[in-house]
Amino acid sequence: MAAAFDNTLGPLSYVAAQKPAVTLDMSQTYLRAARAGDILYCEAEVVTRGLRTLYMTASMYDARKKLIATAQTQILIL
Repeated sequence: MAAAFDNTLGPLSYVAAQKPAVTLDMSQTYLRAARAGDILYCEAEVVTRGLRTLYMTASMYDARKKLIATAQTQILIL
């Protein structure tokens, strides 16, 4: 799931910053198990954008729309 969060938040950071950016930190919280074969959906948003940083969050849901995990990240805009 961490890779799915990274694959969602990375491109979002580029769209939000309109230039390259790097991850300063990323943390995940796992709330329930996902089973092999489950279809998962990831939603992400930019919470705040400063001159040099972005703070973003993401949520992972299963097909029944139950929350599986969350992630938070800070991004440095280059």
